[in-house]
Amino acid sequence: MKLKDATDGQLIDSLRASDSQAMEVLYDRYGGLVYSIAFKILQNPSDAEDLTQDVFITLWQKNHYQSERGSLKSFLGLFTRCRAIDKLRKRNTTQNFLTRWQLNLYENSSSTVPLEKVESQEQRKQLQKALSLLPTEQREILMMSFFEGLTRTQIAEKLNLPVGTVKSRVRLAFVKLKKLLLEQNQP
Repeated sequence: MKLKDATDGQLIDSLRASDSQAMEVLYDRYGGLVYSIAFKILQNPSDAEDLTQDVFITLWQKNHYQSERGSLKSFLGLFTRCRAIDKLRKRNTTQNFLTRWQLNLYENSSSTVPLEKVESQEQRKQLQKALSLLPTEQREILMMSFFEGLTRTQIAEKLNLPVGTVKSRVRLAFVKLKKLLLEQNQP
């Protein structure tokens, strides 16, 4: 029997037996579905591609699918939807945090209220100090991502790095930056 003629259950069994060809067949069968759900929620082709890859890697490595609970198609659709919503929430949390700290260092404050100007300048100083404490490779990627508006894929191409490395550095930099800023504001 050819794998592409196999049922989803047979493919999952082959996948659990570490058969990489089973993953190829599953990806061919459901990759479009996963991508379309991810894109519909995230509205970003690069993020949708990344999430599609993550979904299939998770299926390969962890394989939590249980056939008695429903079809593989439904499982992948629901799993993708949940992961996309999580990613969207995380993106919104990050943006809210960045907005709060007024991370656009290149704009001068246009506030006419003196107290607001002072607060804004103080936040900028705190941010610049925290950024200076980050490792160079994390600071560089964070600046490209949030200040230049480059996607993870664009940064990877510009720095000749794998996209996964860029994602890791952005995440680590953001976690460290947040910690540094919170430490600066403790009494």
